[in-house]
Amino acid sequence: MSTLGNYNILVLGESGSGKTSFLAAMYDKLSVQKADTGFSVQLPEREQKKLVHMFREIEDPKRDWPPGTTDVREWELTCAIQTKIGNIPLFRFSYLDYSGGWISDEEKTDFSFYKVAEGANAILVILDGVKIFHMLEDTQHTLDSPLHNDLRFILPILNDHLSKPLHFVITKWDILEKKYELDVIREALFKIESFAAIVSMRNNQGSPTRLIPVSAVGNGFATLSTDQNLMIKNPKGIAQPYQVEIPIACVLMDDFGVFQRNNLSEKDKLDILKKRGFIGLIIQRLTGGVDAAIPYLPLPTDDSITRPALKLLVALTNQRLKYSQEYINEQIDALSENVKNKEEAYLKLIIQFNLLVEKLEREIPASYL
Repeated sequence: MSTLGNYNILVLGESGSGKTSFLAAMYDKLSVQKADTGFSVQLPEREQKKLVHMFREIEDPKRDWPPGTTDVREWELTCAIQTKIGNIPLFRFSYLDYSGGWISDEEKTDFSFYKVAEGANAILVILDGVKIFHMLEDTQHTLDSPLHNDLRFILPILNDHLSKPLHFVITKWDILEKKYELDVIREALFKIESFAAIVSMRNNQGSPTRLIPVSAVGNGFATLSTDQNLMIKNPKGIAQPYQVEIPIACVLMDDFGVFQRNNLSEKDKLDILKKRGFIGLIIQRLTGGVDAAIPYLPLPTDDSITRPALKLLVALTNQRLKYSQEYINEQIDALSENVKNKEEAYLKLIIQFNLLVEKLEREIPASYL
C-alpha cells in the first residue's frame, strides 16, 4: 500500500484576517466532489466535524462570527477524486492555522514563522479585505494603514523564499467588490514599496505571484457596520463561498510550472506527447516522490481516453493551444467515466486544477502580478 506524500502550505495573516474562516469555507465547498471543481478534500472524522461546526457558525445569520484561533493547529487534508472504481486519494496538503496575533507579538518566542517557512512548499498571505477597504478609503495615510503595518511583519518572512509559490489572498471580497475593482487594489498595493519589491524579485526569478479575491460567505451575506470596522450578517443572508478552491489549485500548478521550466528541456517537452513521463513528474512533485507512479510508459496506440486527455493537459500547461470549452468538457467527462487507475486519476485532477487557474486568469486578469 502506497503512502501519500504531503504538500506543506504556510498561511500567513494577522488576527481577524480570515485564515480560519477561509479554511472552513474551503472545506465546505470541497468536502463533496462537484462538477465545477471535479475533486474533493477529506479530513479525519474529528477534524471534519470541527470544520463543519465552524462553518455552520459562520453561515448562521443569527449567530456571531466564530472567535479567532488562539493556538496552533496543523490541518492535514487529503485531495481525492471520485471515480467509477471508487474514491482515489491522491496527495495530502497541510494547512497551518494559528493565532494571527503571533506574527507581530514580540513576546511570542516559542514559535518562529521564519523556521516554519523553511519547510513550506508554498505560502499563502491572507490580506484582510476590511483593512484593504480602510486603506483605499483613507488615501492620505496609505503607508500608515493597518494593512501596511501587517505587511511590515509578513513580507520579511517571504524574502528568503522567492522561488516558492506565493499568493496573496484577499478575504472578505464581498465587502470590497461593491466599490473597488481588483485593478485599483493592485495599484494601491504596489504603492507599498516592500510589496512591490517582493513581487519584482519574484518576477525576475520567474516565480508566479497572484492576488486572489475570495469570500467565505459570498456577496450579500454581510455588510460593514456604520463605523466600517465590523462585518454585520444579513438576517436573510445565504452563505455562498466564492473562489475558496482557487488558491490551492494555483499554488500546486504554479509550483509545477516553475519545476517544469527549471527541470525540463525543450526536447523533454516535445517528448510529452510520446511518453507518460510528464505525468510521472507531476505526481512526483505533488507527492514528494513517495507515490511516483509509472515514470515512462508509451502512450496507448488505440483511441482510449488517455491520449486526448494528455494532449489537453499539455496544451493547458504550456498555454500554446486553445480548445473550445465544449471540447474540454467532453474530455473531462470522458476521463471521469473511464478512469481505470491512479495515474489517470492524477491526470484528471491536474486538468481540473489547470482549468481553475485558467478560469481565474481569463475572468480576473489583474490577479496575476
